[in-house]
Amino acid sequence: MAKTLTTNVEVDVLTQYVDSADLNTSRGVLSLKLEDDLANGTAVNQANLVWYDTRTLAATSEQIDFAGVEREAFADLATFTKIKTLLIRNKQTTTGLTLTIGGGTTNPISTIFGATATNSTEVIGPDGWALKHNPVDGFAVTAGSADTLKLDSGTNTVVFDIIVIGIGTTA
Repeated sequence: MAKTLTTNVEVDVLTQYVDSADLNTSRGVLSLKLEDDLANGTAVNQANLVWYDTRTLAATSEQIDFAGVEREAFADLATFTKIKTLLIRNKQTTTGLTLTIGGGTTNPISTIFGATATNSTEVIGPDGWALKHNPVDGFAVTAGSADTLKLDSGTNTVVFDIIVIGIGTTA
């Protein structure tokens, strides 16, 4: 039986900013909803492969290789050629327990974080998350030269969720 994937990515921001005075109240309201659907396939606005995990880093770092090393939900090896959506959530809620993400030390995915491991990193604070979404072009993954993502918990223990949606094959 063939695997199929449909995806809906949503970010919904609603704020109400209130300034109260003796005789009046001023409000500023912002409502922004970003929503995108990815159909099953390998073209623009499509994806056919998902990989996800909850992981723990104990005062260490790891590199995740997205070209045939990780197993997807049905236990098949996942080999991505493009990443359309990358979501990482730091599940810690204590101040200072951060997670640094960026290109791998070896073979970094340069289309997301730059050509070297030191080019660009992002710090995800406690209870925070990072979302990269590129539904049209995707972030290219090239086996053996641009296929790793580094996650670093520094001197702390950090539990995080990671979801990767994209184009690729399973074996």
